[in-house]
Amino acid sequence: MKETMTVALVFLLLAACGEETAVELPYPATVDVSPETAEFTAFRGTVRLTATVRDQDGNVMDTVGVKWSSEDADVAEVGATGVVTALGTGVVEIAATAGAASGEATVTVRLPQRDALVRFYESLDGDSWPENGNWTTKTELNTWYGIETDGGGNVTAVVLISNNLSGELPREIAILEHLVDLNLAFNEGISGIIPSEIGELKKLRSLQLHHNLLTGPVPPEIANLTDLRVLDLHHNPLTGPVPDWLGDLPDLTWLSLWGTELNGPLPASLGNLRHLEGLFLHHATKLRGPLPRSLMNLNLDWFWWQDTGLCSPPDEEFRNWLRTIENRMGSGVCES
Repeated sequence: MKETMTVALVFLLLAACGEETAVELPYPATVDVSPETAEFTAFRGTVRLTATVRDQDGNVMDTVGVKWSSEDADVAEVGATGVVTALGTGVVEIAATAGAASGEATVTVRLPQRDALVRFYESLDGDSWPENGNWTTKTELNTWYGIETDGGGNVTAVVLISNNLSGELPREIAILEHLVDLNLAFNEGISGIIPSEIGELKKLRSLQLHHNLLTGPVPPEIANLTDLRVLDLHHNPLTGPVPDWLGDLPDLTWLSLWGTELNGPLPASLGNLRHLEGLFLHHATKLRGPLPRSLMNLNLDWFWWQDTGLCSPPDEEFRNWLRTIENRMGSGVCES
C-alpha cells in the first residue's frame, strides 16, 4: 500500500509542475494458485490453497485481497481463506481472483463408498423407504439411516430391516469392502439374484437377506466370506442344491435356509461346521434324502428340519445324537 501511495504522490507532483510524464500504477496482472492440483478420497477432507498476486512488472502484491470461488460447490466448496472442502464426486476448478486477474487449481474428489450407497438407494427405490433420513445428502455417512462407519469413515454396517426396499441389489455393493454386517431382512420387494459381487466383501460376518424375493442359486462366491458367522437366506424362492462349499465357512454359527426352493440332499460337508449352533431347514419341501451322518460332528443348540423330505438314519447312534439337541424339530426315519 505504501508503494502504491508513493507512486501516486510522485504522479501528482509531476502533474503540479507541469510535467506531462505519466506513471502507470501497479495493478494485479497474474494470480498463481498453489498447489495447482489436489485430490480427495474422504468426505469433508480439506486442503488450504494459497494465491500469489503479481503486478504487471512481476512484483508480488502482498496487500491485494483475493476472492475465492468454486466452479461447483456440490463437489467442493472453498472458504474466504482458500480452504477447500470435499463434498461430492467430480472434478472442479477453484479460482482465486484479484481485480481482473485470476488463477485456478484443479480439485478431484473420489468418494466410492458414498457413490455406492447412492447407487444402492437408487436401485432399491430409496424415495419410498419409510426411513431414509439423510440418505444422499452432504452429511457424514454415519448420519444416514441404517449406516454405521468406523473411525476412518468406512461403511461397516448397512441395516435396513423392514424398510420397504424394492428392486434388485446393485453390483456396486462390492465397493463397501469394509462391510461387516449386511441386514436387509423383511423387505419383500427385493428381487432378482444375489449378486456374486457380495463375495468380495471379505470382512463380512453377518449376511441376512431373509424374507425377500431373491431367486436363483446361492452364489458360490459366498464361499470367499471366510469370516462369516451368520448366513440367513430363509424365506426366499432360492433354487438349486444346498451348496457343498458351505462346509468351507469355518466360523459359521448360524445357517438358515428354511422356506426356500432349494432341493436335493444335504451335503456331507455341513459336518465341517464345528462352530455351528443353529441349522434351520424346515419348510424347504424340496430337500430330500437322509440327514448326513457327518452332522454328528456338530454340537447344535437348534436343528429344525420338519416339513421337508429329509429323514433320519435309522441307527441308534444317530438318533441318540439328535436327542442331545435341546431345540430340535423334525421327524421321519429313513427306510433301511
